[in-house]
Amino acid sequence: MYITQKIADKTLLKVKSEIEQLGIQVGKIKPSVKLTSNKTTLGTCNKLNNSDFDFEIRITKYIANEQALKNTIAHEILHSVKGCFNHQKKWKAMAEKVNSKYGYNITRLGDISEANVKPKYIVVCKNCGLEYKYFKKGKVIKYLEANSKNIKCGKCRGELELKK
Repeated sequence: MYITQKIADKTLLKVKSEIEQLGIQVGKIKPSVKLTSNKTTLGTCNKLNNSDFDFEIRITKYIANEQALKNTIAHEILHSVKGCFNHQKKWKAMAEKVNSKYGYNITRLGDISEANVKPKYIVVCKNCGLEYKYFKKGKVIKYLEANSKNIKCGKCRGELELKK
């Protein structure tokens, strides 16, 4: 299942309204979400130049459910608040305010497991079992396919194994 443009736009307006009801002044956001095919990022808030709007919200079409969509859109809307384009103290305070009032789970980093995407490659640490998921065949996968022992687990420095 993919998120439709209609659902994304409707959710944007609803979440934006809820945030504004808390007295939070959001930036001038384009009223239509741009859906992307990104498999590694749930959403972004982009500054616009030469436009009637200051910001555009981009969301992956692969988001798995309505709550994940709301959390992601709320996260990106908060970046449009003056002084919140990063994840510093003010952004965190705004996120907590929205979470407390509406039961959202806005976090600094979204969880890609909330998207309907399956990684092409899974790398597992033989020592601690930590899994790394990859959507493209990059350096790590190439090294492991060549049986390289030079790449270690970032958590425990154990040996990595290509699972898929």
